[in-house]
Amino acid sequence: MHFTDQKVVYEKVIAWQKPVKEGMADVTAALGKIRPTIATSNVPRPQKANAQLMVNQAQDILDAVQKDGS
Repeated sequence: MHFTDQKVVYEKVIAWQKPVKEGMADVTAALGKIRPTIATSNVPRPQKANAQLMVNQAQDILDAVQKDGS
């Protein structure tokens, strides 16, 4: 990529960050809905544990991205 000035760089960075921020908000909302569903589901215990593990992993990734601030 070739940038002509700081404004072009800024606009490009903002364009990249917007979908990430929206995606993180979507994931946060989804995790908030999934947790109670897992807790009240009538699936076998191993499946419930696996689902909770995946939710925890997704939360860890989300936390890492938020901490990174990128």
